[in-house]
Amino acid sequence: MEIAAHSAFTAMANRHPADEIADIRGQIAALKTRETKLRDALLNAEQSDRIGEEWIAEITQRKSNRLDNAALKRHFGLEALHPFMRESVTKSIRLISIQTGKRRLHGTEE
Repeated sequence: MEIAAHSAFTAMANRHPADEIADIRGQIAALKTRETKLRDALLNAEQSDRIGEEWIAEITQRKSNRLDNAALKRHFGLEALHPFMRESVTKSIRLISIQTGKRRLHGTEE
């Protein structure tokens, strides 16, 4: 299987897609961890400390209402809700280490 490498990822150009996606998921996990730390710092910073050289971090807040599916099922029963339910099918890729046999979840081995 051959997939053209993206120019931003030329260091991974000769990797098998299964290996490359594992690498990318590891990088995403590290980036998410870094994003969380930066977000926490910005949320706790004074307004003047949220101004960078190129960007200003503006803090906003939104409120939303969501349906509690479990509470609806308990209250009305599954049979009453059945006409309003729709099936959803997703495909996912689980990575399994050839060396350890462990599955990789969110950038770390299980």
